[in-house]
Amino acid sequence: MSTCYALSPTGTDVDSMAVAAAVGTDGALADLMARVRPMVLGFCRSRLHGARRVSVEDVTQEVCIAVVNALPRYEHRGRFTAFVFGIASHKVTDALRAAQRDRCCPVGDLPEIGADTDTPEDHAVRSDDLRRVESMLAILTPQQRHILRLRIIEEKTAAETADELRTTPGAVRVAQHRALTRLREEFAFTRGG
Repeated sequence: MSTCYALSPTGTDVDSMAVAAAVGTDGALADLMARVRPMVLGFCRSRLHGARRVSVEDVTQEVCIAVVNALPRYEHRGRFTAFVFGIASHKVTDALRAAQRDRCCPVGDLPEIGADTDTPEDHAVRSDDLRRVESMLAILTPQQRHILRLRIIEEKTAAETADELRTTPGAVRVAQHRALTRLREEFAFTRGG
């Protein structure tokens, strides 16, 4: 701060710097912001203490930008610091409201995600296998298909399957055995064996 400023009517050097910066005096804006920024930083730190998702530095920067933008319209009617702290108070409130609306949960490090995506070839092979299985299951009776779904896909016991189908566990095991034997024979036939 090499420039001397005429003392403002309120008698503070910040006020005189603000008046000089508002009229465009060379270097006045840089000197003013060098004095204002530490005050704003302290104000923001005290108001945002414990706010986890709000950056004190970011809010301080927002306040300083707003002060610079408002300076050409600033009318000296009192202490310039009151004007700055008024802007700072509004920016702190805005930052806290934005943090409340933001439901994201930031993490320090992103987890590693493997490339488990299917290629078009994988999808085609799986679709072809599914069509073959469906055509093979079509040779079974609806009851046999139902038993295989319950026993193999849903992993139910013979007793649970029997309860659902209102039959005996022995009948379920026999039907399952016959269905699997029929599928093996069909598979051997389609494979040319």
